[in-house]
Amino acid sequence: MLKRVFKLGRCLFRDTSIVVFAVIFGILFTLTSSPIWGQDEPILNEVDFVPGEVLVKFKPEVTAEQKRILRKTVEAKLLTVINQLSVEHWRVPPEKLPSVLALLNADAIVVYAEPNYLLKPAAVPNDSHYNLLWHLSNTGQTVSGRDGTAGADIDAESAWNITTGSKDVVIAVIDSGVAIDHPDLKNNIWTNADEIADDGIDNDNNGYIDDVHGWDFINGRYGDNDPTDVSTGTLSAGHGTHVAGTIAAQGDNGLGVTGVMWKAQIMPLLLFDLYQDDAPYAGAIQVVKVGQAILYAVENGANIINLSLTVGSGADSQFVYDAIKNADMSNILVVVAAGNEANNNDVNPAYPSSFDLPNIISVAATDENDKLSSFSNYGLQSVDVAAPGGDHPNGIADNLYSTTPPKREVLFSEDFESGGGQWGGNSIHEAWTLDPDPFLSTWAQDSTGNYANDEDSYIQTRNGIDTSNCRGLHLQFDIEFQLEDNFDFLYVEGSQDNINYVELFKFTGIGSEKRNIWTNQLTYDEVYLRFRLKTDESNTDDGVSIDNIKLTGIPWNYTGNEYDFKVGTSMAAPVVSGIAGLLWSYDPSLTHYEVKEAIEKSVDKLEALNGKVATGGRVNAYKALQYVGAESNPDPDPDPDPSPNPDPSPEPDIIQVAGTWQVTDENDERNCEEAAIRTVVYNLDVTQNGDRVTVSKEPEGTFQGTINGNTIQWTGNYPEQGGITTILSMTVTVNTSGDRFTSESVWSWSDGFSSCSGTSRGTGTRLSSGSDRDTAGGGGGGGGGGCLITTAMD
Repeated sequence: MLKRVFKLGRCLFRDTSIVVFAVIFGILFTLTSSPIWGQDEPILNEVDFVPGEVLVKFKPEVTAEQKRILRKTVEAKLLTVINQLSVEHWRVPPEKLPSVLALLNADAIVVYAEPNYLLKPAAVPNDSHYNLLWHLSNTGQTVSGRDGTAGADIDAESAWNITTGSKDVVIAVIDSGVAIDHPDLKNNIWTNADEIADDGIDNDNNGYIDDVHGWDFINGRYGDNDPTDVSTGTLSAGHGTHVAGTIAAQGDNGLGVTGVMWKAQIMPLLLFDLYQDDAPYAGAIQVVKVGQAILYAVENGANIINLSLTVGSGADSQFVYDAIKNADMSNILVVVAAGNEANNNDVNPAYPSSFDLPNIISVAATDENDKLSSFSNYGLQSVDVAAPGGDHPNGIADNLYSTTPPKREVLFSEDFESGGGQWGGNSIHEAWTLDPDPFLSTWAQDSTGNYANDEDSYIQTRNGIDTSNCRGLHLQFDIEFQLEDNFDFLYVEGSQDNINYVELFKFTGIGSEKRNIWTNQLTYDEVYLRFRLKTDESNTDDGVSIDNIKLTGIPWNYTGNEYDFKVGTSMAAPVVSGIAGLLWSYDPSLTHYEVKEAIEKSVDKLEALNGKVATGGRVNAYKALQYVGAESNPDPDPDPDPSPNPDPSPEPDIIQVAGTWQVTDENDERNCEEAAIRTVVYNLDVTQNGDRVTVSKEPEGTFQGTINGNTIQWTGNYPEQGGITTILSMTVTVNTSGDRFTSESVWSWSDGFSSCSGTSRGTGTRLSSGSDRDTAGGGGGGGGGGCLITTAMD
């Protein structure tokens, strides 16, 4: 019998499918140039979804028993219930997934069923490296060997004369996590004030225990409360930390870099990394995780969500669409990378940036000379703006600079070419040996022939591996195995004392692969590794061969060198997130639509972007602030860090809105027997007294509201008609002249037998002013009012 081992570039393989598998992994694990962040990272084997997993949304009236029966019919196991969207996450037999999806989508009780798609990551203060930040202030300086063009930047310095940011603005970074204790980021990390650290209790009842600084959605069955970015040394390469620093690295602290905002709250939500346990999905992102992270951001107070990830047209997930729409109803702006395939998104959509939702800003990338980056996706209809994202044409180095975690280091390696001196072992029947092959490699094997029955043999490191102060421990090795399936096992184990071992992974059956295992269970100063074969008394087989063992980790010490260059639309998106944060810092009363409008209406028009993005321009932070009425302050805040209080914002005058308004309203009936989207036009009568407003549409109802700046909120019931009771809540934002408004409303009704609910968005124009008895006040009409119920029951 000849043992064979999986070893990149020099291996024997059982069949051609394994050769293809090896080639794909060879590409992934031998990359020497930097990836373009936002789209260029490959998904192994071109997997577009998790085999056997499906997301199912039921109609509101469906009972738990009906759901259980349907799960049983399709042999599904319930994994998760996402209550906010009434979606269930199932696992079904992978080979039956196409037929299950067809059956579910044809069932009358199902709204939709879709695969669990996989997305992929689409990347004047006194800070010491400020001269490298051409995207903030471009004087034509040379960065990464390329000369820029003066003014090809977002005019950050002029913007900072108005505001440098606010700790009241919360920006969720849904990414590879964030190095939350990075010296340039630690003072700008979000803290969940309603959670008590490390008490093992979900103090705020949000479903996440000890989520003091965000959440990790991929490690462990339900994730964990440590969203630290430990991705350096992988294809992710500190992606989330780089994004966070671009948004809000602390400014004017004499250290490293500054973000677009000098101060903010970054909410780290960890979604992906190359070294996930399920190797085929390494570097990819399940949409179920994306949706859960978006919902977490919504429910925990984010103003902005940064999604520097994207995929092609194959994953237009309704689940993610609904999650982003849910964010829209909470006044949250979602900034999304357009992608890095030099693709026209109008022709070939790249999701989630191509979703037609009003709270999304899709962002292309420009270089240091205000040209569309060579890799950047574009689209006159589907991409909104461009922002500096850098470029690396012809393999020249990346050139957009920001924060990264500390560097990953190799803590232990073994290729067995120099013998097995680093290993000891034991066995009952046959000890592990080395098998040198003059044409291939030397590997460790459990036996020279078939292994014995009732075997318990192992090799383990003779000495402990120093892992003190290390994070993100990762074990990688090549393995080929032939074991009696589900009876004989190879266990990969770790220990802190070489006596008590914990299981990290186990193998059974037949396979050949390069295995990646996060060893986040091993929080020890010293680690021992063990490979242990245990068999039963029945059949035997060829056994196990192991080679190229490597344990890496990140010694978590900051030396001042934790910065690096990247490029991509993933790096452009956080520039826009930072500008949005500056706008909200200046005026917290702005709606997310007004923030989006200010960013889009204030771009610097560029010939290179004409016909490429909807606005034809690259974003400009200073002009965006001017658009919302800001004026320069000759004395910008020199100290962005200490105070928990936001920059002072001007108090707007109370706006006079009494009178008659004409309203155009679009009503989206999502949870009704005969769902529809209806547009109607009607009039509203508005009276006001100070900060109080009364809105009437006879005979449907009259509502009382309160005014805060130029925003009005009210809630109330329509008169009961025919046994129907209707509830409406609404937010209206009036422009500074008080003659136009936009509105959002949520409504529901029930007659005791059936119910209906929906959402509405409207615009209003004042036709006539109120009488002299109306006092100055804020607030506009009702972009929903009586028409909501009229259309709901048509």
